[in-house]
Amino acid sequence: MYALTDAGTARLDAWRRQWRRFVDIVDATLTDQDTSRASGDAGIDTPTDTPRS
Repeated sequence: MYALTDAGTARLDAWRRQWRRFVDIVDATLTDQDTSRASGDAGIDTPTDTPRS
């Protein structure tokens, strides 16, 4: 059986918080896009076929 050290526990906790923030941001972004599409607003983040310079 293995146990985390105090430092390992702190790193795991930091990783979990970072992952949760990432997931919350992605969720909010996707939810905002879905809401914009439903209201007929294409939004500024809509992909286009225009090449970037």
